Amino acid sequence: GSGGDGDGGSEIGKITASEVIYTIDDFTDFGFKTQKDYDVTDLPGGVAAWVGFWGPDASNRKDYELRFYASHGDAVEYGPALAEEVTGENALSFRKNPTWEEGAKDRWQNAFTGDLQASSVSGPSPKYGDYIIFGNVLMLCEGADSGQGLERCRALVGELTAEVE
Repeated sequence: GSGGDGDGGSEIGKITASEVIYTIDDFTDFGFKTQKDYDVTDLPGGVAAWVGFWGPDASNRKDYELRFYASHGDAVEYGPALAEEVTGENALSFRKNPTWEEGAKDRWQNAFTGDLQASSVSGPSPKYGDYIIFGNVLMLCEGADSGQGLERCRALVGELTAEVE
């Protein structure tokens, strides 16, 4: 479900409107490290997309994919279907044929090198546990499951809003 009023990290819902139009600079200003700038030619509604990492300290960094849209409305209209293809359990059925192919291999990790500890999963597993939309940005967040992914998304938004305000 959507919700949240944007007043704090713990109040951030799955989809949260914001009047601010964010860019990658808003993230790098607080220490988000970019690794790749994706070609968004085939990303419906997308104006930019980056993969990188961030954490509250150097020993606790996680991977994120940030997809930027011209507006919150565009992010909500175009973002969820493609994000759901590459997060959590849904990702398994789209692994071989994602709708947006750019960066597809970056969205997978070896089950034994990521957050999954002792697991029955063998071979690649989805890197991103879940996503949120905050303003014009859709954020895919690393996690072994939805709860862990959402927690990390909310931490990133908390840092973003602390920096912008």
